[in-house]
Amino acid sequence: MRGSSNPIPVGKVPMGIATDGKKVFVANFGDNNVSVIDSSTDTAVGQPWAVGKGPGALAFINL
Repeated sequence: MRGSSNPIPVGKVPMGIATDGKKVFVANFGDNNVSVIDSSTDTAVGQPWAVGKGPGALAFINL
């Protein structure tokens, strides 16, 4: 995965990050959601996913 020199907007208080190699998932503690970023375009994919209160970590398991 390549790095990005430009900030990518996500939710409030981003606390955790995980990737599957194509997408980057960011846990937004302050917004109770998870942002999904396309790593090839460095842009958000749709709206953030609503999750439980205060997500602080993510893990990706490739089955």
